[in-house]
Amino acid sequence: MMKGKNDIIMVGWTTVTSQKDARNMVHNLLESKLIACGEIEGPFSTIYRWNEKIVEDDEWRVCLKFPKSLKTKIKKRVSEIHPYELPQWICWEVETSEEYKTWVCTNTSP
Repeated sequence: MMKGKNDIIMVGWTTVTSQKDARNMVHNLLESKLIACGEIEGPFSTIYRWNEKIVEDDEWRVCLKFPKSLKTKIKKRVSEIHPYELPQWICWEVETSEEYKTWVCTNTSP
């Protein structure tokens, strides 16, 4: 059986305040073989409530692709290397082609 044939592919999102932090995160996760791909978008404006205040910031979104089997490891690593006290971590399962699924699973390691 081909590696990743039965694994589900996931997409995870987090945000950081600089392109440098975003690039460092993606490189760290790629070097650890926890993700197959990381996309960086930004800057964009974000408005949120923090410590009873409404805050406006510019942020960069980091979008990560990985097999579901690595979900726990990625969540742990993101929390370890993330510059925020409370990092955003949102992820969901996605449908994809068998070829892309195989590529994601081949380029990651449990």
